[in-house]
Amino acid sequence: MISHERKCIFIHVPKCGGTSMEAFLREHATALGPWSEPGLDVALRRHGLAEVLNRHPEYFVFAFVRHPFDRLVSAWRHSLRGEGAYYDRPVRDLSLAEYVRIAAEDRVAEQ
Repeated sequence: MISHERKCIFIHVPKCGGTSMEAFLREHATALGPWSEPGLDVALRRHGLAEVLNRHPEYFVFAFVRHPFDRLVSAWRHSLRGEGAYYDRPVRDLSLAEYVRIAAEDRVAEQ
């Protein structure tokens, strides 16, 4: 998200409180979603982000990170609620061990 009014760019890292921050920015900073800035649409987030950051070097850029294990457990619990597959696979009703195995396989496949 980009707020030109506040001159800041928020980078949303999944499972790290980003949805709450986006709601706050929409309410308090007249923030624009990623689709409003060229180069930050969903398909180009990784590659388009550098271009947008270079276009606005004076903006404050921030993100939140989380302990990797806590983030993994949060993603697993999210999948148990059936609110979407993390890692682009249907992972509902998996044990944490099964979920970790799938996540590790997907990570190796990406490299």
